[in-house]
Amino acid sequence: MLTALILLIVISVFATLAFYASRNVLVGWYCLLATYALGVAFGSQQTVVGSLHLDPSDAVSLILLAAGLIRFSRVMNKPGFFRVVGLCFILVFAFSLIRGMLLFGVVAASNEGRSYIGELLSLLYFATIPTDEGTIKKFVKAYLIFGCVLVGIAILHYLGLNVGSSYEALVDSVGDIDKNRAVPAAAAMAIALCFIFSVGWITHQRSPRFFAYLPVVFGGMVVLLQHRTIWVALLICALSTPFVDRAMAGRLIPIGILAGILAFFMAIWVYGTNSSATEQFEDSSTNLGTWGYRVDTWDGVLFDDDATILSILAGKPVGTPTLHFDAYLGSYVEMPAHSEYIFLYQRVGVFGLTLFLIFLLRPVSLLCTQRFRHSSLLFPSSSSWCLASIAIFVYGVTYNFNANAIPFIGVATALLLSPEHSSNNVAVIRSEQSP
Repeated sequence: MLTALILLIVISVFATLAFYASRNVLVGWYCLLATYALGVAFGSQQTVVGSLHLDPSDAVSLILLAAGLIRFSRVMNKPGFFRVVGLCFILVFAFSLIRGMLLFGVVAASNEGRSYIGELLSLLYFATIPTDEGTIKKFVKAYLIFGCVLVGIAILHYLGLNVGSSYEALVDSVGDIDKNRAVPAAAAMAIALCFIFSVGWITHQRSPRFFAYLPVVFGGMVVLLQHRTIWVALLICALSTPFVDRAMAGRLIPIGILAGILAFFMAIWVYGTNSSATEQFEDSSTNLGTWGYRVDTWDGVLFDDDATILSILAGKPVGTPTLHFDAYLGSYVEMPAHSEYIFLYQRVGVFGLTLFLIFLLRPVSLLCTQRFRHSSLLFPSSSSWCLASIAIFVYGVTYNFNANAIPFIGVATALLLSPEHSSNNVAVIRSEQSP
């Protein structure tokens, strides 16, 4: 009787929180960022619930997923290409998840299913966000504050405090502690996105004077953290900037110089002046061993001998182990795919991956067209959102999406679809064409 009462209370609290989050997307966003920052600073605080290992970010994600289903159900009857794409992807993923539960059990399939929470939240929850100017400003400002917190965590880690432990636990297990990266790649990606949005802010919006230093701090920290995928993502964005936004391109040169100087002095502070510091940065910029190992893993996944027509089209059941032949050990070992797109191909096949790529790339192709270029809703600028979308796409080549970055694609989709946005841009274009 007591167990049933506790279960009833838990369900009631969960349903209440999910309903409230469905009514206020910004609160859900704040909670998601806060729990992720907590995990970066102090590691995963997991608790066993039944047979599932859950931490605060998992609890928030589950609540937001339920809230996302509520929000998405309200727009399902509305026509639109995005809704068809989103609904089809969700159905393919649900098909794979149900198959996994039947084959491997609810616990095993659910534990892996958490890895897709960012994609699902982006489609269900954030793609239905209110698109008024005030909400979008708060959304971006919250992320910039989140980026500052991550920078602070990295600095405290380098000062010797016991923070950033979530990554230390990982590097201890893989023997990569010498690089001394203070935060994981997903956190470094968040800092890189903050760099893009802060540059867009000082270029296109009025801002306090101290905001001029934010891009320098974000850029310097990205260099210091030595995550090569993030470097490549920002490099591609920098090369794209002259074609996307010439005003931002003009800002990038002095900001890049100052960020490089800051990173140089911070590297001396963190690593000292001995040769090992230089060797670490040279290794980060030139060592292709990790890339080769990942390509080898992708090759094994794509050309799996156990592949069937069903697995190629709709993926293998959630919970199926990813096996990689290790030539050194001479045996098969379970290994993550280390790529969002290979990861999705495994579980939703060619059909699901194509649907998600449409969702992912559509904002890149539309954000800087004439229709959206001068929208006041795309705070701080449409070019910032376009470059952020490009960076997120590049990041997915070697990492799985985290729930703190991929929501930007969902919000961008909501902005492109919003009636307010369309009417706003029509008015802007007409005013530009009038004599």
